[in-house]
Amino acid sequence: MFCFRPPKKGKKGAPTPKAEKAPAKAAPAKAAPAKAAPAKAAKAAPSKLAAATSTAGVPENILKKEQRDAKLLKHLSDARAAAKTARAASRKAAADNATKYAAEYDAADKALVKAKRDAKKAGNFYVDAQAKIAFVVRTRG
Repeated sequence: MFCFRPPKKGKKGAPTPKAEKAPAKAAPAKAAPAKAAPAKAAKAAPSKLAAATSTAGVPENILKKEQRDAKLLKHLSDARAAAKTARAASRKAAADNATKYAAEYDAADKALVKAKRDAKKAGNFYVDAQAKIAFVVRTRG
């Protein structure tokens, strides 16, 4: 399948300009406690104002899309969490079955060895059980 890729900006064959890394900023010095109290009040006021005006200039379809995306993300995360717990339960059940079957096979092996030893003590031979096969022939006519 062919996918169209728009051409890069700039001269043909020339490398595209890369963003330069900004130098690390130094940590600001602590302000005096008297100035810190008004700063906290000033920080709290814009957050309330921003919450009220953040949706003022945003188109309605964008708000609806954000709400829909949030709902879908929540649904997806819930489904993933449920699938994860189901997988964990399945793995636990498989591990329990494996240990149960391993114990059953060990018991069968020990029983076979015991039967052979008992037969030898009694002067007999032990013959292993053979596969049970049934031949079924259908005759027509």
